[in-house]
Amino acid sequence: MERKSPIERVRDGDRISAHGLGRLWSLLPVLVLALLLRMYWVQHGIPVLQGEECEYTRLAEDLRGHHRYDGLFEGPELMYPPFFPALVAVASFVTRDFEAAGRLVSVLAGLALVVAVWGVTRHLYGVRAGLVAATLAACHPVLIALSGTAYSESVDLPLVMGGVYFGLRSMENDQRFIPALCGVCLGLAYLTRPEALCIPFAILTGVVLTARILRRSVGSTLTTALLVLAPFLMLAAPYIAYLSIHTGGLRFEGKSAMNYAIGQRVNAGMSWAEVAFGISPDLVGEGPFLSPNRFVAHAPYGVPVRDVVKYWTASALRNKNDLFDRLVRSPTFGSVLTLAMVTIALLGRPWRRRRLVREAVLLSIVLGYVFILLGMPFLSLRFLMPLLPFVIVWTSKGIEDTGRWAVATARPVCQGRLAVGFGVGARGSLIAACLLLGILGETSFRDESPYELYVKEASEWIAHNKPGPKRVMAVSNEVSYYAGGQALVFPYAPAPLAVDYVHAKDPDFLVLTRKAMQSRPYYREWFEHGIPDPAARLVYRAGPATDPEVLVYEWTKAVTGGRHDS
Repeated sequence: MERKSPIERVRDGDRISAHGLGRLWSLLPVLVLALLLRMYWVQHGIPVLQGEECEYTRLAEDLRGHHRYDGLFEGPELMYPPFFPALVAVASFVTRDFEAAGRLVSVLAGLALVVAVWGVTRHLYGVRAGLVAATLAACHPVLIALSGTAYSESVDLPLVMGGVYFGLRSMENDQRFIPALCGVCLGLAYLTRPEALCIPFAILTGVVLTARILRRSVGSTLTTALLVLAPFLMLAAPYIAYLSIHTGGLRFEGKSAMNYAIGQRVNAGMSWAEVAFGISPDLVGEGPFLSPNRFVAHAPYGVPVRDVVKYWTASALRNKNDLFDRLVRSPTFGSVLTLAMVTIALLGRPWRRRRLVREAVLLSIVLGYVFILLGMPFLSLRFLMPLLPFVIVWTSKGIEDTGRWAVATARPVCQGRLAVGFGVGARGSLIAACLLLGILGETSFRDESPYELYVKEASEWIAHNKPGPKRVMAVSNEVSYYAGGQALVFPYAPAPLAVDYVHAKDPDFLVLTRKAMQSRPYYREWFEHGIPDPAARLVYRAGPATDPEVLVYEWTKAVTGGRHDS
């Protein structure tokens, strides 16, 4: 069995607090700062839900109001797991408003992420590195911006890091509740974002390897593994059953089939609009985002491995430069400074066997995310968010090691508090530099322009003038959400075919926006000169009177024409 002196244990960050998270009080000032920054950001943002925020919030409304799991689009929801909408639904009992509930959940999740990152870093590298990590997580511009959205990543990140924290402790702790908490966190993470599905197996590998190092019995190791897996499977099983029933085959998540179909079309050289929203000459929706739930329900599952490898290779070759630029060159993740700190953290000192296992677990999770990112149809800042907490953990270790180096270098020249001051100054300067770089990078997940207010105004006009169920065709989710209707999407097609498609779908309203004029071949013509069909009647404009930003057309059902969807 490997033994280390107390000095070595402190130096290598192997000391585990006897009270675990019991010393959370020392983190209170950082949590207060994190809360104030997030409240400020929320108060100064544009109060309009956008993109997937609308889908999650509609799901929360249906869960609470109708006890079903239906979102904006046709059919039962198969794309997005239920835990985040469920949290929003519960929070709405407090806020009495679903939009405020989503923001409340995200802000509280942002605070939980600070605690989780602090716990992982403190456990691995010591108290001071933990405080550095907590400060970075509390003040990082990207994480502050994420806490001001209603995206599921805000909840997924603290759950994953919480699962990692309890997983690392499970490797060296015989307390039964620790591995159970790991399983609960990772099970809820899977119910938030399906990418967490494989993380328990990385943790279990670490449990087995550490058990060999510590010479634990097979029975003790199996018990720990079972305590991790049992709650994870108990939480995951109902959702897996739900997906499998609605798709007619065993499904663990609903996104891979869609991502594969989209990626194939991107690799074939299609434009994004055609990839996502294209239709065939007989009006069949080929773009998965025209009706995502129906697409997932009918998509073939079980693609041959050879085809998957070919697809992933083509996607990785397309994404590798963009991923490298976002992680290394973009200041969002700290650019070269962060790379230097992570390098110091990982390679500054030799790894003993137990640290080797710990770092291998973290690296396997990070590399798993990188593998997924390389195979994505496209990359966005949101997709990279699962990597940021791990980057912060290693960056904090690098900053702490640099601070120690500064103190040791200063001691031959100056003694006592002055030498310690060099270390404090080095740590503070590096923290400030990392945060400044974050500010200079991409930090927004939403459009904060006044244009979104016009979209909301027009959509709420529809809701007010036609209460009850309705079908609204637009290019963005916020229109259908604020109109209180089911979402239909303008197709990517020539104008005559697009008119036929509208007749086939038979919406109640069509909403055109100036911002989307380049998104479809016919869209500019329709926006500037009207929809070329007698069934379409202009009923509302939003924006400047002489130059409106949003046009609302009512579709008169009494007028018939065009072909109908098969």
